[in-house]
Amino acid sequence: MQPEIVVDDRTAIVASGVCSGWRDGICLGLTQLCLSWCRKNMNNLVLSLAPKFAKLQTLILRQENPQLEDNAVETIADFCHDLQELDLSESFKLTDRSLYALAHQWLHVIRW
Repeated sequence: MQPEIVVDDRTAIVASGVCSGWRDGICLGLTQLCLSWCRKNMNNLVLSLAPKFAKLQTLILRQENPQLEDNAVETIADFCHDLQELDLSESFKLTDRSLYALAHQWLHVIRW
C-alpha cells in the first residue's frame, strides 16, 4: 500500500525537485495534479513534469490564455499511461497532432 500524499500541487512540484528520494516518493504516489495555476510557461512545465509523474490518473491543464502546444500533449501521451482524466480546456494552440498522439497511445482507454 502506498502512502497518500496530501500536499497542494505547487508544493508537490517544488518538493519533487529537492532530491531524488523526495522526487521518487512524490512521483510514485501522486495520482492527481492540477497545473491551472500556472500562468506562464505551462508548456515547458508539462514537458519537464510529465516524464516524472507517470502514475497520474488525473491531470488538469485548464488555461486562461492558451499556452499548451502539441509537444506537451505528445509528452503526456508518451509517459502518463495511467491517465483517466485529462482537462485541456482553452488549449486553442493544439492541433490534430495532439489528438493523434492521445488516440494512438490511449486507444485501450477510450470508451465508445
